[in-house]
Amino acid sequence: NKGETSRNNQNVISIKTDSDEDTLLIYVEPLGPACHTGEYTCFYKNILEHKDIKDFSTSIYTQVMNEIIDRKTNTVENSYTNYLFDNGIDKIGKKVIEEAGEIVIAAKNKNSQEIINECSDLLYHTFVLLADQNIQLEEIEEELKKRFAKKGNSKGERQEIVNW
Repeated sequence: NKGETSRNNQNVISIKTDSDEDTLLIYVEPLGPACHTGEYTCFYKNILEHKDIKDFSTSIYTQVMNEIIDRKTNTVENSYTNYLFDNGIDKIGKKVIEEAGEIVIAAKNKNSQEIINECSDLLYHTFVLLADQNIQLEEIEEELKKRFAKKGNSKGERQEIVNW
């Protein structure tokens, strides 16, 4: 009954057992942080960590989005994210538009590092906009999955789902 406290559920993808049939391995698609603490997983505390073991934590996109969502409910002094939330959708929207324009300018200047910097700014401000509108990153991921699943690039009638 995962999600009773956090209110974040998970879609079960598959359930497997080990050779002794005394352990279950459940693959899930998380629909938000799994842990009631807000962490992506309940298994975030390291007891023993070896330098040669890679970090299997969630994507940076999810980490950034979780931090933004936390800022929405837990104000931090001198936080730029809180400044954006305090000033509302007009300020947030203005920043999204501004950063999109700066990406185009960087591209026209053929400045790869500046494109990377401005894309990072755009993603951050877009995530703030999503959090402001109570839209989960997983909802965007689902929409992208739907679009990616549709193959072809019809230039005919305008469709609700863009074909890539």
